[in-house]
Amino acid sequence: MTELTEAIRNYLPSDDREAADKVAFLQFLEAFGETSYDRENLVGHVTVTAWVSNARRDKVLMCFHNLYRVWALPGGHADGERDLKQTAIKEVREETGLTNLFINNKIVSLSVLTVEPVKAGDLLVTVEAHVKRGQFVPAHLHFDVTYLIEADEHETLVTAPEENSVLCWVRNAEMIALSGEEKMFPAYRRIMAKIEKGEI
Repeated sequence: MTELTEAIRNYLPSDDREAADKVAFLQFLEAFGETSYDRENLVGHVTVTAWVSNARRDKVLMCFHNLYRVWALPGGHADGERDLKQTAIKEVREETGLTNLFINNKIVSLSVLTVEPVKAGDLLVTVEAHVKRGQFVPAHLHFDVTYLIEADEHETLVTAPEENSVLCWVRNAEMIALSGEEKMFPAYRRIMAKIEKGEI
């Protein structure tokens, strides 16, 4: 059993949707094994999201995503890496320039993200089938794990021009109104509820 499989099996879902996602996630890992972590798996692959919080847990760091033109959390594909906590830290460093990071070792949310349109201003952006780096990529699923990472909100932020153009700390209560990633709203709400209850 892999570390991720064990962590997901031990994870207590917050609601029926997350419970169903947990079952699907475990079935995916069992069916595809090591290829679950690679983009070459055209059915889907493992991704990671980082809820970057300040020490008081009342703010979250958001990035304006250049490609999809939405406010989102840092994160990305596992790209073969089995240690998703390290992947989360790497993505945060690359996308925000933050270096003084402390990760909560427990999963704070699980999601199976289907391909669906994302509203971005007056545009309707979809990440269905597309061409990336000259290659056709069919529609697929993202099996996403979210970790909470604590950072110093006073540390200098540095954008990653190939990924994002603006970074800002937002109060938890305001982040959903700012975000354009509707498919992530259930996960965001679960995490905020856990913060309010003092669970993370």
